[in-house]
Amino acid sequence: MVESDVWLKHRDHSCGVIIAIDVKSRREGKAIREVGFYDPRKDQTQLDVSAIISFPEVGAQTTETVRDISGRAKMFEQFRINND
Repeated sequence: MVESDVWLKHRDHSCGVIIAIDVKSRREGKAIREVGFYDPRKDQTQLDVSAIISFPEVGAQTTETVRDISGRAKMFEQFRINND
């Protein structure tokens, strides 16, 4: 299982849905769970913190983009997660 990001583009407006998806599944495969949303143009971030923290505890890996968004949201300041 891996936490991933899916970006939607429409003209000059990009936004992303952060999902958990099985690593064996194709990129377009069905998400296990939607865990967040990111819209850089409106500077909006919505994260399901408990879900994002629970997936790595059971062996999931986060993408660099998800780690970057989570870091900007200062989500991991109180939690230590090994993403290596």
